[in-house]
Amino acid sequence: PLDSESLALAQELDLPYADYLTEVNLASRGFMRSLATSLKHGAILLIDYGYGESEYYHPEKTRGTLRGFYRQHVLNDVLQYPGLIDITTSVNWTSIVTTSTSNDLDFIGYTNQAGFLFNCGLAAAMLNLQAELQDNQYLAVSNQINKLISPSEMGESFKVCGFSKGLEQDDWLGFTNYDKSYSL
Repeated sequence: PLDSESLALAQELDLPYADYLTEVNLASRGFMRSLATSLKHGAILLIDYGYGESEYYHPEKTRGTLRGFYRQHVLNDVLQYPGLIDITTSVNWTSIVTTSTSNDLDFIGYTNQAGFLFNCGLAAAMLNLQAELQDNQYLAVSNQINKLISPSEMGESFKVCGFSKGLEQDDWLGFTNYDKSYSL
């Protein structure tokens, strides 16, 4: 049987789609409540792959976001290689933000990983590296950075979300541009 929080969440989501399976991470709410209670003065920076709620529970995502990784390949059958697969789901960032702000955390911002890295000065850092490194060294670093910022790699799928408590809410370096909070 569902506990009261699980039942309330299921009713709140109201997903009327036939043959629709999804996952709901109830532990994330408790985790964020615990962080909010523990933090007296400081900031929280979360980086993971995920979506805003409307995309997370989109009607075309009929099988949810549960998947496995085996030798850097994505598998939909998470039981294919028992004990050898890293099993994961995506983060529902809307739930994270809603839970956090309703537990006295201030919302700093939400963007993708590429935007966050560019906001933090990645372009200038790459120019400095280009001047300092030999061509083959720079190419190796550049290829690694490309995986972090490419929309088809980690640049778009990984999101960065920030919260604070007891701090000034001026512009935070990683969130000055490329705002994605509209998707929450």
